[in-house]
Amino acid sequence: MIKQPVIVLVFWVGYLCQASSLLADWKADIGWNQLFAEKGGSLENGAGIVVSMAEAPQGGNYMPNTTGGQFTGKTIINGSGGSSAPSSHATGVARVFFGNTDSIAPGVTHITVFNANDWINNQLGFATGADPVSLPFKIQNHSWISLGTTGIADVSRRIDYVVNQHQTLMVGGVNNGTGSNFPTLMASAYNALNVGRSDGNHSTGTTTVYGPGRNRPDIVAPGTTTSQATPMVCSAAALLHQKAIGTDASRADAMRAVLLSGATKHQFPGWSRTSAQPMDSVYGAGQVNVYNSYKILEGGQFTGSTTAGSIPVGFQGWDYRSSITPGQDVYYEFVIPSYGMVSDFAITLTWNMLITDTNPDPDVFAPSEVLGNLDLRFYDSSGIWLGNELDTSLALVGNVEHLYFPLLGPGNYTLRVSSDTLRDYALAWQGTLIIPEPGVSMCLTIACALFVLKRRRPLR
Repeated sequence: MIKQPVIVLVFWVGYLCQASSLLADWKADIGWNQLFAEKGGSLENGAGIVVSMAEAPQGGNYMPNTTGGQFTGKTIINGSGGSSAPSSHATGVARVFFGNTDSIAPGVTHITVFNANDWINNQLGFATGADPVSLPFKIQNHSWISLGTTGIADVSRRIDYVVNQHQTLMVGGVNNGTGSNFPTLMASAYNALNVGRSDGNHSTGTTTVYGPGRNRPDIVAPGTTTSQATPMVCSAAALLHQKAIGTDASRADAMRAVLLSGATKHQFPGWSRTSAQPMDSVYGAGQVNVYNSYKILEGGQFTGSTTAGSIPVGFQGWDYRSSITPGQDVYYEFVIPSYGMVSDFAITLTWNMLITDTNPDPDVFAPSEVLGNLDLRFYDSSGIWLGNELDTSLALVGNVEHLYFPLLGPGNYTLRVSSDTLRDYALAWQGTLIIPEPGVSMCLTIACALFVLKRRRPLR
């Protein structure tokens, strides 16, 4: 059955290229300058990572202008077969995503660009009802929105299916303007990462179809439009994907966790979360920070234990667990030495919406979905088994849980992951171990104690 095609709307067709000073500033703002100063020429740059971008047509055009030096040495394919005339919007997005000097992933050389309408209707198969096309991309940028309601649940399931089948990191922006309409795509897809602006001038809200009540955006970046902020996140992801080659950290769910746990919050004094709402309603997990996320990958994978009190893990690391069963708990132990503190400790648990095509006919897509509900609990376990529950992330909707502690004092801590369904999951965490000077050690210890008393909850 042929369906009515979905038509997408571009964020801001006037977007072209920003001043070079602004493009330089964003690299410093997200920690790339700090990372490059530490790693130098050995730092990954996205080399070998195959990516794509979908663009809303601007006067029928959706391809970047490849004549400039930003795209020298790159193979940019027109994946939709339409007009190859340049779009200023596509050019600006591409420069930030994989430009030779304007991005942090100049090593990306193989890019496919789609007309967003073609991507929805033909690549995802929405208009024909067929299975989504198998495409080999690790990252896909979506600097466009759709405000329509026709077929949104169907398209979102197709997006989730592609992410889960091919482990493609799908990154989409929300709308510009605090009073603007909340987009239905990509915000409705469980497995997509949605991006806002660090200045907060973007739409916020919750999903209304295909799993209502999930907050967006998930993360922000220092772009002057969400069209610019979105490829900033994609550029960081390309660098991180090169670092993650050969590991489960290159999975879409794991990369989402790595990006969210690396995000910084100090720019947003009002940032807040609750057990039921894991991340801030405006800034999500915070501002993307490639330095912190890189350190998570550098920390390595740590395997959780089904028994509390196991060998401690580092304060920067990640895990992918292929199976957790209902009623089973998985534990991660952290030990802060008596002479130290850990600051800005963020933990993110993610899992994909699992979409299975129940019809073997490739011309008929018949999705069946499984999500499940996973939870995070964090304990001060010094001296006794588990001990006092300091905080929890127990959202009843969505597929992300997030915890954040500005400061943790010396002691033993336990993270507990639980699920109500047979599932796999990805987990990432990041904190900075600090060794205070003798004169400030007591003040920090008192501050940690007050924070713990404020957050402490009875054991569940």
